Amino acid sequence: MPDDTTKLVVDVGDLRGGVTLRSGVRTTIQLLEEPPVGNLSVVIFDYRTRTILPMRPYRAQGHGITLNGSTDEHGFFLHERVPAGYYTLTIDDRDYLVPTVASRDNPHHQWVIRKDVPNRDSRESDRIWENICKEPVDRHPEPSGDRETGDDPT
Repeated sequence: MPDDTTKLVVDVGDLRGGVTLRSGVRTTIQLLEEPPVGNLSVVIFDYRTRTILPMRPYRAQGHGITLNGSTDEHGFFLHERVPAGYYTLTIDDRDYLVPTVASRDNPHHQWVIRKDVPNRDSRESDRIWENICKEPVDRHPEPSGDRETGDDPT
């Protein structure tokens, strides 16, 4: 009997219909498994101002791919069915490590430090902070509660 060897390459997803083998032929089956996928679903927040970052350009790199875009008006971006794992997210020349998530409706919250906002501790930045926060900066706030006991008056 001749040494007929057939190599059958099957995608795991195609096995639902079954595989038919020929009698008398040695068959090697190689299963191609699809790598796990997830969603790169992220909302970007500014660490200093505690606000979302709408329309902010970003780059996400990982698993041999690069994804570019901008957040929407809610600071959100989504790339569906990407290889699962971690991606390096670059915003304002700073890198952050973000994971993929199973559900697009449960995004990862990433806090970033904007390079265009000065450190809040510098007096020169008060005017800028007042514009961002839309309220005056009070460098000496009165403590809340009773000074004697520290109890909250409410």
